[in-house]
Amino acid sequence: MNAQSLRDAVQLLSALTTAGCHVRVEGDALHVHDPRKILTDELRQAINRHKLAILALLLRNTLRRLLQVLDMAQPPIPVGIQEDFANAWLSAVRMVGEPWTVDEESEPWQH
Repeated sequence: MNAQSLRDAVQLLSALTTAGCHVRVEGDALHVHDPRKILTDELRQAINRHKLAILALLLRNTLRRLLQVLDMAQPPIPVGIQEDFANAWLSAVRMVGEPWTVDEESEPWQH
């Protein structure tokens, strides 16, 4: 997966969302709810071609939301695992960025 594939996936997700489609991940499968019946063979091929990038973008967004929930909840963490939790938190933040900072340009399908 390269940067162009990610850009194409962002454009595709944005187009699908604008057209009224809902894209979600279930397990390792990508599901597109198409209430307006706009999916053409060309769009289906584009979805299949960029499936990995679409999954990566959607999972990134899910992880970001999870970090926000954990940040708001401030769960009590037993002393013995505080360091492990902190390391996991930092690793997740490195993967998705700060949970409270949303890059408007990179995730237009969310609006």
